[in-house]
Amino acid sequence: MFQGIREFLNQNVDMGLFVVSTAPQEEVKRIVEFHEISRYFKDVYGGSTDKKTWFEEIMKMNNYKPSDIVFIGDQLNDLKSAKESGIAFIGRCSKLLENPFPEYIPIFADFYEILSLFETHKMQRCS
Repeated sequence: MFQGIREFLNQNVDMGLFVVSTAPQEEVKRIVEFHEISRYFKDVYGGSTDKKTWFEEIMKMNNYKPSDIVFIGDQLNDLKSAKESGIAFIGRCSKLLENPFPEYIPIFADFYEILSLFETHKMQRCS
């Protein structure tokens, strides 16, 4: 699991968090349960459905607007899904790997850093 994830989840338990993955839904649910973090998430979405469709479903079922959502992802395809959905994006990039994201994307290496990103960066829609 990522460094600082438990602290991040504990501090944001009321934020309305979701897991959205293209990995099979049952596998994602098992991973979340294995790490004993399922209580932090409103729901887990996975499978062959594209992330844009999942975002639309989340917005519809929870009466959210795109401006209510920040997507944390670690791949360029995640950024693409955020752009297509009109939602804000923060990239997670390991310190061991080259940053794949454009300069304008705020990034973090571990979840200890992410709270400061929420505070210091005005989250802008990806356009």
